[in-house]
Amino acid sequence: MRKIILFIVIVLTVYSCSTNKEINNSKHHEFVLIEIPIDENSNQKVNELRFPSSLMIGETQLFMQNKFGKHINEIPTNRAFPMQIWTKVKLFDWTNELFTIGVCGDIINTPTIKIDNKQKYSKMGYNSVIVFDSKNEDCFNANHQYRDSLANYFILKTKRNK
Repeated sequence: MRKIILFIVIVLTVYSCSTNKEINNSKHHEFVLIEIPIDENSNQKVNELRFPSSLMIGETQLFMQNKFGKHINEIPTNRAFPMQIWTKVKLFDWTNELFTIGVCGDIINTPTIKIDNKQKYSKMGYNSVIVFDSKNEDCFNANHQYRDSLANYFILKTKRNK
């Protein structure tokens, strides 16, 4: 448990070194997978699912609190919200897998249009999720068995807030 929380703290500390990799754009929802280095001297990365806020940033935190109760830990970040952590969470009826989940959100400047050759920006809020399985494996790795199920779960459930 402490290793997971320490791992997430390290990941968020070096957040500024992240790279983007788009993994899905569909009619129903859009999301990106961000690979965040564990630290500046490491090639190891953790994957963070990001998706736009429909109403407000922090929707994922609100959903998790409504569904699973108060988080067990809160990690300060350089974002609009601290990372909230839940452990031993059973998300799906069809498996007994227990997950460790970190949720956060932030506002970023995104390029919109150019006017007179000057790039204009707009603020966009997003929700983010980091998930580890009971073996402490990153669930958003490309070949993880729960990757798609987790992405759909958080995006759709957060929008419905059920």
